[in-house]
Amino acid sequence: MRNTDHWLSSTKEPYLRHYSEDFLRKQWADLCGVVQEVYDYCGGRFPCDYVLPKIVIPTLIMNGGQDRFCGDVRTCFLSVLKNVRLEVHAQGGHDFYMKYPKWFAEKVQAFINGV
Repeated sequence: MRNTDHWLSSTKEPYLRHYSEDFLRKQWADLCGVVQEVYDYCGGRFPCDYVLPKIVIPTLIMNGGQDRFCGDVRTCFLSVLKNVRLEVHAQGGHDFYMKYPKWFAEKVQAFINGV
């Protein structure tokens, strides 16, 4: 997944509306490198594992139901956050907020209005 040249055109398309192919390729590879470095440095864990249980304010977790990059948010977040609301877009992937901006904005606004 690091090499965006291997991505489907439909996967790259939302990003290419805003960025050039070269910019996307470099930025994505750099981001993947940083994530791997943090993971390796922390012994296979991410720093958020230690911080999440300390969060007590209302928290909105949003996820695409077809996300192939993130693990199950129910086990990663819902089990450790005390005051959490989960919104999942059933058809959305990792970039659900770009493909479904109206749905995303409505859910964020509803959360903010309800806090």
